[in-house]
Amino acid sequence: QESREISSVIASLYDVFEELGYDLIRASTIIFEGDEEVLHEKAGKRYQHIYPDFTQMRFPHEAHRQHIKTMKWDHLEGLPNPWKGHVAEGAQLVEEESWWNRTLGIRDRSKAFARAVNGRCLMYWCRLKSEGTLTLTASDTLSNEQLQTASRFVEVYDYSLGRFLELKQKEAQNRELAVEAALERVRSRALAMESFDDLNGVAHALYEALDGLGYSILRSTINVFDRDTATLSAWVTLTGMIDRKS
Repeated sequence: QESREISSVIASLYDVFEELGYDLIRASTIIFEGDEEVLHEKAGKRYQHIYPDFTQMRFPHEAHRQHIKTMKWDHLEGLPNPWKGHVAEGAQLVEEESWWNRTLGIRDRSKAFARAVNGRCLMYWCRLKSEGTLTLTASDTLSNEQLQTASRFVEVYDYSLGRFLELKQKEAQNRELAVEAALERVRSRALAMESFDDLNGVAHALYEALDGLGYSILRSTINVFDRDTATLSAWVTLTGMIDRKS
C-alpha cells in the first residue's frame, strides 16, 4: 500500500509538470531506508515501451554511492536552489542507464533508451529533507523559472512525504508493541500450564493472538505425539471454538 501511495504521488507530479509544458522523460524519487534505497518512477508515454513505471525497486545505498563517485558528473551551473543538474549523452548516457538496469535487476535497455532520447538527456535533482531525492529527467533544458516553479511542488511533496513516512514509522512501532503484547499473552498462558489439558488454553491464546494481529487463519493446532502409546493428540482452536481430538 505504501509503495502504491508514493508512486501515485510521483505520477501526479509528472502529470502536473506535463500540463505546465515541461518536456519530461520521467520523474522519479528515491527514498532512503537504512542500507537500501527505494526507487519510484513515472515515465512519459513516449518512453513507457522501453521502461515501465517503477514501483518500490530496491537497491543497495552503498552501490549507488560508489557509482556516483566513479561517474564524471558535469554539474550544471547557475541553477536555483535546491536544484543540481547533470547532462548525460552518448556513451556516458548508455553507461549510466546500463548501470541502473543491472542494479534494478531488469533487462538492459540502455541503448534503446538512448535512441529514444536522441542520445542526450538532462537530469535535475534535489535532496529532500525527508531522507531522499527527487529527479526530473528532461529532453531539453529547463529554465530557472521552470525550476523555481517546480521547487514549490517539491516543497509540498517533501513535507507530505516526511509526514507520511513519520506516520508509517509510528504505525510500525505500534505494530511491534502489539506483537510483543500478543507474544506475552501466549507466553504467560504456556508458562501457567500444569498438565496437557492446559494446552486447550494455549491453543486458544495462540489463535486469538494471531487473529488479533490481523492474520487470516482458519485454526491453530498443537500436536503432541506419544511414542510409548503411538498416539497423536491435537488441541485445535477453530474460528474461536476449542476442540480436543485424540
